[in-house]
Amino acid sequence: MMCCLSSTRDVEKLAKKRIGIFDSGIGGITVLKELMDRNITGVDFIYVADTAHVPYGSKPKRLLHGYIKNILDFLIKSNVSSIICACNTSDSILSSEEKNTLGVDYISVIDSAVGFLSHKLTGKNNIAIIGTETTVRRSVYLRKLITLEQIKNVYQKACPLFVPMVEEGLWEGELVEKIVSFYLNDIRDIGIDRLILGCTHYPFLKKSIVDFLGSKIVIDDPSAYLAKQIAQGLNIDDTSEIEIEYYVTGDPEMFKEQLSKIDRDLLSYPVRKVEEDNTGLIVNAG
Repeated sequence: MMCCLSSTRDVEKLAKKRIGIFDSGIGGITVLKELMDRNITGVDFIYVADTAHVPYGSKPKRLLHGYIKNILDFLIKSNVSSIICACNTSDSILSSEEKNTLGVDYISVIDSAVGFLSHKLTGKNNIAIIGTETTVRRSVYLRKLITLEQIKNVYQKACPLFVPMVEEGLWEGELVEKIVSFYLNDIRDIGIDRLILGCTHYPFLKKSIVDFLGSKIVIDDPSAYLAKQIAQGLNIDDTSEIEIEYYVTGDPEMFKEQLSKIDRDLLSYPVRKVEEDNTGLIVNAG
């Protein structure tokens, strides 16, 4: 039976095959970019961005389940061998049974982060988690982290404007600084040791977050931890260049603009539009 991968040992099962990645928008690109920066080879990535429905964080669970199911079905029909959930909101609402019965390996961004911290942390730590409203409400990070002996206190804070801001390309500047200050002011006052970026969109705001909180607070980026585990499990004997296929439910041209702002090398691969019908997601023929 396939299982939810949550450790480096489990990720070692990965081989040179098609790997799916999905997110509500460009957040999952932080995972993909981390993988590309590690100069991996011999992998085909299928990236699905549900840009027609971003942001996910404030939407009802039942509605999100429908969106996520369509994406998972699309990736499985695309013959992927593994699916990387690069969306903390999606990861937080999917049950263990749903993850374990996909028929392909499911790789959890939340489990990856918690697994990394369980080996990384020393002493007693005060940790804060920022994420979408759904991620914070579901408290998956909190429930997993409080089981670690290295954790003293865990705080949570929802930052609902962060994802729309990132999707609009607002990553730095006066407006971003004001919004970061609005959400993180009480966290700074608590006196934390570490801050977990519990949404893959948030690394785009890392500079503004660090500027506000100060350099003494460690910023934990689950996107980087997830990419590190995946890279360690890939078949490095295959030296063929990676290939990427992007599929978006929204405007492909807008997605291309976002990619160009992140890294123009990401534009070397095709972006196709997928649409929803009564069978799920289908590739637009236009």
